[in-house]
Amino acid sequence: MTNLTYLCLSQNNLNGAIPLCLSNLTKLTNIELQVNYFTGSIPKELGALTKLEMLHLHTNLLEGSIPASISNCTALRQITLFENQITGKIPEELGAKLQNMQLLRFDDNQLSGKIPVTLSNLSQLILLNLSLNRLDGEVPLEFGKLKKLEKLYLHSSNLMSKTELDLRKWVCFAFPNHVLDIVDISLNHEAYLEEGSGALHKLEQCCIHILDAGMMCTEENPQKRPLISSVAQMEFGTLHMEMGKNVDMSLD
Repeated sequence: MTNLTYLCLSQNNLNGAIPLCLSNLTKLTNIELQVNYFTGSIPKELGALTKLEMLHLHTNLLEGSIPASISNCTALRQITLFENQITGKIPEELGAKLQNMQLLRFDDNQLSGKIPVTLSNLSQLILLNLSLNRLDGEVPLEFGKLKKLEKLYLHSSNLMSKTELDLRKWVCFAFPNHVLDIVDISLNHEAYLEEGSGALHKLEQCCIHILDAGMMCTEENPQKRPLISSVAQMEFGTLHMEMGKNVDMSLD
């Protein structure tokens, strides 16, 4: 059994604790024990499985906290722990070490505390589901760095509504050095095909000016917002200068 790489025992009626001896199977890449009746906690000894890529333990009766030692499984790409009774905080170490992570599902548990800012380091992350827990505090603005993130579920917790990851905060986080990361990727592609890297620079400068104006116009204090006519004149002039095209400067 020491050469075992794939262990799938899902959708059975297995119960009891997850065996600690699984940590001896050091060549395991997949552990699939989901949809059973396993109880107890997630063994911290699983952190010895450095080749592990998939850990599916969802839909069981697991309790206790998420062991920080799981972060030692640096090859992990997917962790699913949803539909259990797991408590405690999300370990910050997960975001610091699991650079290959693509899918994290911790939903429908009893997790508490704040969302670790370190999760924003998971640059390969596509899906993150932390919903249906007891998490509190703010949604990290640093989540704006997750360029590959397609699905983010944070509902049904105690997160503060005033700190939602709204569009303005996302733009502010990207401004001014990462504006091309938040615009439609097709614009980058078309600009490069048309004129190469020079066009990308022009596009970036235009985006900086336009987004800067947008942030001024959406200031929380209305008295700090400029007149829309003056902003329009400024932006038309910027487009004319940066893109080298004729722009109608008249305002109806």
